Amino acid sequence: MIEVRVAKLESNVEDIKANLSEARVDIRDLRNTSSGTSRDVAVILQKQLDIDEKLSKKPSISDMDRAISTAANKQIIWTVSVMVGIAGLSMAVAKLIF
Repeated sequence: MIEVRVAKLESNVEDIKANLSEARVDIRDLRNTSSGTSRDVAVILQKQLDIDEKLSKKPSISDMDRAISTAANKQIIWTVSVMVGIAGLSMAVAKLIF
């Protein structure tokens, strides 16, 4: 009777050893995957920091509105000045001709 129990225990020990061996292989694979994932997460975090830095350097909407209105005002002033100059030049040419 004891021999049957011992044989059963020995069989169970062999199963436990096999399961433990498989678990060790699985754990090794998980460690490799985990290290790869950690590296990927570090890359993603660095890219996020780069994006945040680039976004902080971009002008705000109010800055862009101000720049556009300033450029439009300069263009209007330039256009009016050119028109006045052309009108003055035309009048001078007209005086000389007539």
